[in-house]
Amino acid sequence: MIADRILTVSVTACILISFFLSCLAIINAPYSADAQAPTGPDRLDFVATEGQTVFPTSNVSPKPNVLVYRNGLLQRQGLTADYTQQYIQNGARIRITFNAQAAPEAGAYVTLFYYR
Repeated sequence: MIADRILTVSVTACILISFFLSCLAIINAPYSADAQAPTGPDRLDFVATEGQTVFPTSNVSPKPNVLVYRNGLLQRQGLTADYTQQYIQNGARIRITFNAQAAPEAGAYVTLFYYR
C-alpha cells in the first residue's frame, strides 16, 4: 500500500517536472542559438511582368555587392552587360535595371541576393 503511493507520487512528480521543463523550453525557444536569424545575404524573389526591367532591393541600405539571377542564371553587371545598379533614396535601396536586350520576359524569375 505504501509502495503503491510512493510509486504514484513518483510518477506524478516525473510528469509535473517534465511538463515544467517543456514549458521552460517553449518560453526560452526564441532566445536559443538555433532561433537566431540566419546570417548571410538577404533574398528577394520577383516574377517579372510584361516589360518590367526595374527590380529594387528592400529598404535596408544594402552593400553594393548585389547578385542578380534570372531563371536561376547569374547575370552580368555593367553598361554593356545584362543589368546596371543604382543607389536610390539616399543609399537606402539599390535599383537593378535590366538592359533592353537582356530584359526578362514575362513570368521570368528574378532573384536578388545582397548584404546589408
